[in-house]
Amino acid sequence: MFRIREKSIESGYIHIKVDGELNDKDLRLFREIVEKYLDAKLKISVGLIDLQHIGPEGKKFLKQISDRGVRLELADYLKLEILIAEDEQSRANPVIRPNIHKK
Repeated sequence: MFRIREKSIESGYIHIKVDGELNDKDLRLFREIVEKYLDAKLKISVGLIDLQHIGPEGKKFLKQISDRGVRLELADYLKLEILIAEDEQSRANPVIRPNIHKK
């Protein structure tokens, strides 16, 4: 079970707090809420400090919204898991740069 609370901090800024267990099945509601505020061009922060579990699709979604400018307040275990996932993704899709220093 998970709980989502939305709180308007000031004009143009919303804070979403999520706690409990957010599995992949429940992710749809969380995604809809975040997308609603992104579409409205609001600044968003998401508090996940009290989140006890999140499924793989949820972790992927957190990375996506972070890349779109959403500020994430992560529990320590999530910080590590998202950093590891980013590292694995960068190894799977390396950026190849041409060698411009040929002799």
